[in-house]
Amino acid sequence: MLSQIPVSDHLDTMELLQRSYPELLDDIDVHPLVWDEQGVLRWKKDPLLCRMQELGLIDLNITTAYGQMGKLSNLELRQLAKRMGYSLSGYFDLSYVQEWANGFSGAENQ
Repeated sequence: MLSQIPVSDHLDTMELLQRSYPELLDDIDVHPLVWDEQGVLRWKKDPLLCRMQELGLIDLNITTAYGQMGKLSNLELRQLAKRMGYSLSGYFDLSYVQEWANGFSGAENQ
């Protein structure tokens, strides 16, 4: 069972994360955070995208390859990862997120 951060605490949590990890959130894609049953902070899953992945209609390896070929932007890949419910720690292990967070991605790829 997921527990979304209460609205009353959401802004405080987001502000704390932004102060501690300014690279965490971009202005374009503010996506809700939830606590899972193990107490892991993660992005809230989009049920439709997760179902499509279960059916084999979305392959994250292929989408990452498309990003490397320039067919998907860094922003699009980050948005997909968030909507797939990545944990914050897992999110920052993704190469395209590390690249973006470290400021190495070009303006055309944002």
